[in-house]
Amino acid sequence: MSGMKYKLIFLWVFLSATLAHAQLTPQQWQADLAVLKRILPEQAPFFFDRMSKKEFEQAYDQLLAKLPSLNNFQTALSVQALLAKAKDANTYADLTKFMMAENPIPFGLGYYADAVYVSGTVKRFENAMAKKVLKINGLDIKEVVNRLSPYVAVENEYSVYKDGFNYLRFPRAFQLAGISQNDTLVLTVENAQKGTETVKVHPINLKNGKDMMPLQTQQEKRDIRWQPPQSYYTNHWLADDSTLYVQYNRCVSAEMALAVGDSVLASQLPSFRIFTDSLLAFLGRTPNIKILFDLRFNMGGNPSDGFQLIEKLKAMPEVNKKGKLFVATNLYTGGAAIQLAAQFGKETKALLIGEVPAGRVNQYGTSKSFTLPNSKLPIYFPSKLMQDGKGGPDLLKLDEKIPLSYEDYRTGKDPVLDFVRKQR
Repeated sequence: MSGMKYKLIFLWVFLSATLAHAQLTPQQWQADLAVLKRILPEQAPFFFDRMSKKEFEQAYDQLLAKLPSLNNFQTALSVQALLAKAKDANTYADLTKFMMAENPIPFGLGYYADAVYVSGTVKRFENAMAKKVLKINGLDIKEVVNRLSPYVAVENEYSVYKDGFNYLRFPRAFQLAGISQNDTLVLTVENAQKGTETVKVHPINLKNGKDMMPLQTQQEKRDIRWQPPQSYYTNHWLADDSTLYVQYNRCVSAEMALAVGDSVLASQLPSFRIFTDSLLAFLGRTPNIKILFDLRFNMGGNPSDGFQLIEKLKAMPEVNKKGKLFVATNLYTGGAAIQLAAQFGKETKALLIGEVPAGRVNQYGTSKSFTLPNSKLPIYFPSKLMQDGKGGPDLLKLDEKIPLSYEDYRTGKDPVLDFVRKQR
């Protein structure tokens, strides 16, 4: 499978404090679930698009039967599993409050082209850092992914690799998933001699500063893609490669905020019009160059600005050329950015390159929410179809799949930009 998870999970940001919450009674949770069952079918117009009402009600009844054996966190997670059956990433329970009440394991896994690696942890578990993970508690990675999949809205085959590993930080989550019977994960990792060794990870005392010193992959020399984004949208002229590298990091703008009457938000956002005018002026002065629109940091927003830019690029024959115009995505490209990539592929001669996003092209948006009365668990759901065609394609179709290996990431290379550099 191509595509990979390489987003570093800095778990220690979750470890700054833990919160204590009184355990709700099964009756209180049952009352919350009754509210959920009533409101979602009434207000969420797409809730039953990808699952049947019968399937939902069966899962609902099964959850009611399990309530006496679950704590708050496990019940909230089970509510998320119930919502995940809708197979829509914008239909979910916000578990943040319940996660903050847990004592998590400070480590994170990254999904790369060639394998799963420990991409972030702390000093206590430094023997696991940057190691390829072959098994977890005796289970191969595919089986671990399978057991975590109920908690993830599986929009396509990459969804669990993007979001599922996060639950391995929380013992009560992976216990519920049947991965371990205690609070410890036994990682079978590859050592330097290509043999195997085991490393145990578990919750540790948050007050021990030495144990909690964060570790992450240190890149040797970072290509421009790995430099921290400076703005929502920026241009970089790579003269040696005759390439304009455009980072389009968020689908938001001052103009969008003003269009809905939010002048306060508009004052805090950059102008997409100014960015577009500058970009088009440069392209007018500098014909026959390569252009890469990088959407790999872009998790979404509203695609309307981008759609307008695509129309302008489409009308520029010196820009809209096969082999000259490129659009890059990866596992974390989300929401409106996936729609933009699809629109580039449909309306221009751009080559779509990189990794397949973990979300659908056709999707739902315009989020609404309500809060369950006893647990105060926020429930989110979409209210608008964002693309033509009910259901929509599960995968964005790429012209050239360019996966990122852990070694490329470790050395700071960008195989996507290198691919564009080689084009003549």
